[in-house]
This record gives sequence, C-alpha cells and structure tokens, in this order.
Amino acid sequence: MTILKNLAYNIYTRRFLRWVIFESEKAKALLEWSRDTLTPDEHYWLMLDALEEAPGRTGKMSGFTLLPYVSWNTRAHRICGGYWRHYSCVFGSSDLGRLVRQNKLFANKFDVMYDSLPVTCLRNWLDDRKFRTNEIWNPHRSPVSIN
Repeated sequence: MTILKNLAYNIYTRRFLRWVIFESEKAKALLEWSRDTLTPDEHYWLMLDALEEAPGRTGKMSGFTLLPYVSWNTRAHRICGGYWRHYSCVFGSSDLGRLVRQNKLFANKFDVMYDSLPVTCLRNWLDDRKFRTNEIWNPHRSPVSIN
C-alpha cells in the first residue's frame, strides 16, 4: 500500500464508508498502524480510497477540491480574530465576515470554550440560508426543500 497524505477534509460515498467501517480487513490493519502517527486523518481515508478494490472509491486526491478555509500564520497572511494554534487561526467573532465570504465547505478551526459566538452565528446563518428564500444570497437559486 502506498503512503499518501492529504488534508483531513474529504467526502466519500456511503458504499465506500460502509466498506471501510464494516467490511475491510485492510482498513482495520491500516487503522491499527495509524495509531502511532501524528495525524492519521490526513492519510487514513485517502490511502483506502486509492485502493482499486475499494467499492465506491473516488480516487486519489479527490478531496483536494474541497479544501477547507484555514487562516495560516504566514508572513503574507496574519489575520486572526481568535488565537493561533499550530500555525493556524482558531477563529473568533471578528472572523465571521471573512468566514461567510469564503466558498468553502469546511472551516478550520473553532474553540467554543474560547468564543462560542462564531459557531452560533454560523449555525444561524446556515439555517437562514436553508429555510429562507435566497434572494439575498443567490437570486438564481431557490431555497433548499426539507421533506
């Protein structure tokens, strides 16, 4: 098995996840091997998804299209309304404007013990987008229907 590394943010099919969780001996062995690694979530899913025998697989590096919004502590970019942890921003209340302008499925990272407002506001913002008409957000798209 080739060792691959990607971000921890990926989307996989149900068929693939069922295979990983309930059926695959290789997945169990890789999980056991991963216990001694620093960030197993950055290689575990990607390596299994790369296996030819994996049903419902999406292929190597497919999750890269869903890169999360991460504010890294670099010379070119040092904006953080919360605090820095492992060179990335733990978002605070003043980051909300930037967060809602991103076209990303994920945002990394939050600490509700430090500041719960960003999570609460984002949850309300997403609910508003889901249940109200999208005139403000996207006039060409109708609201999501919940059955």
